[in-house]
Amino acid sequence: MAEQINQAHEKFEAGGSVFVGHEAAKSLMEARKARIRDKDKDKG
Repeated sequence: MAEQINQAHEKFEAGGSVFVGHEAAKSLMEARKARIRDKDKDKG
C-alpha cells in the first residue's frame, strides 16, 4: 500500500495527474455509475 501511495505522489509531483476534490470525485463517480447502469439496460 505504501508503494502505491508513493507512486501516486510521484506521479502528481511530476504533473502526470490532477488532484480532484471530494465533491468533484463524488460527482464523477455518480456519472460513471450512471453510464454503466445505462449500458446494462441496453444489453437487457
